[in-house]
Amino acid sequence: MRQITSVVSGGLAVLLAGALVQAAPAQASSAWTIPGGVSLELSVGAVADIVDGPGNTKYVTGNFTTDDRSNPRQFSIGVWSGKQLKPMPGNLTGTAFALTYDTSTATLYAGGYFTIDGTSYEVVKWDGTAWSGLARLDFGLVNALADDDNGTLYVGGTFRSVNGATGYGHFAAYTSLGWSNGGAIFDDAVTSMVTDSRGRLYAGGFFTRWRPGDPTFGSVAVRDGGTWSVRSATNGAVTNLAIGPGGTLYGSGTFTEAAGEAAVLVSMRVNTEYEWRPVPAPVATQQSGMAFSTMAFTTSGNLVAGLDGRVYSLSGSTWTQIPGTFGGPIRIVSTDAGGGLLVGGSFVSIDGTPTPGLAYRSGKQAPPAPSVVDARVLSGRIITVTWSAVTSDPPVRTYRVECKAKAGPTARKQTTVRFAEITLPRAGTYACRVSARNSTGWGAWSAASTVRVR
Repeated sequence: MRQITSVVSGGLAVLLAGALVQAAPAQASSAWTIPGGVSLELSVGAVADIVDGPGNTKYVTGNFTTDDRSNPRQFSIGVWSGKQLKPMPGNLTGTAFALTYDTSTATLYAGGYFTIDGTSYEVVKWDGTAWSGLARLDFGLVNALADDDNGTLYVGGTFRSVNGATGYGHFAAYTSLGWSNGGAIFDDAVTSMVTDSRGRLYAGGFFTRWRPGDPTFGSVAVRDGGTWSVRSATNGAVTNLAIGPGGTLYGSGTFTEAAGEAAVLVSMRVNTEYEWRPVPAPVATQQSGMAFSTMAFTTSGNLVAGLDGRVYSLSGSTWTQIPGTFGGPIRIVSTDAGGGLLVGGSFVSIDGTPTPGLAYRSGKQAPPAPSVVDARVLSGRIITVTWSAVTSDPPVRTYRVECKAKAGPTARKQTTVRFAEITLPRAGTYACRVSARNSTGWGAWSAASTVRVR
């Protein structure tokens, strides 16, 4: 089962001027990790899609170059293992715009521009052993893919024919029996699709009709079995869809109003409602929902989305910003079972750290800083430093204490308990601070406590 709004990338990665430098996995600021396996110097990122694969893997499509200095290889589809991004095997070349992975058949589908053994395709599949072509799509391209986990593949885009057969309108369905138009001939592009737990397909895009002669609408078309219907309209296109736990559908797009209210993000409970409800944005913005990335959900049901170079999490009615400022658009967000975030787009940095359009933030974070630190003289130049308990997951293993004199020496000590006795090197005024460490790493320093020794 898969939901995706595709953002068309700008072609295959190109070699940039300068020497090749191997890019080992690096730690970016704000606890974002740069993936190993790709070259920071040669990759241009432009990530268009991320989907869950078997186990804990994910498939990523973008414009990448491997970090092998002796034989750098360009690739458009990679496998993410949690630390590294590796090219998919096989003889497929080209650019992928959209992906979906059918768990029932263990099949990865890709849409874009491809060549297999000299033959061109717009839709291909990987069965775990080899790539094969499924379709040529004329007069357009693939914007979105989805599947129902029962062997049905859905393709949305701007195409008007499949393998030379006409009668298609920006949408097609594929089963073991072959291709069909799925009962819909949309009058404009389909850009996003998602299936729910009941197998219903929701399609959004720039279309106003799902069949010729049907009354105009400006929202979302729903396919339940073989029957299409529509849900409530907005004053613009709904181009980005996501469905979360409990059957709540979220949408963003070019609209600025829904249900008579200002809105750039909307939701509805698909089993009980037919009208969109405006959802407050995480920040005040005059932009339409096109500024939103795709949306994903954590294991606890929180909505996660990127907006204006930052990532936000929605719990109930409260948005929380996840640390990190991205230098460029965020297009895709994907969550994992451990609470981690894999984010893709056309950004080139995070908090100034060079990043090839893809970054990971573990759900297991370093500890927060101790909230209370107290430094006091015990005797002479001997002081004691105590601090408040720090709770984290994973748990704290070690604390470190640093006491620094202004323009003078620094005394340091590590301990596994919440106090330290330190002998300072000479008389003076010292600022003492503490940080905690767990298996993820060191957390932030606390505010300093000042102590003077004579």
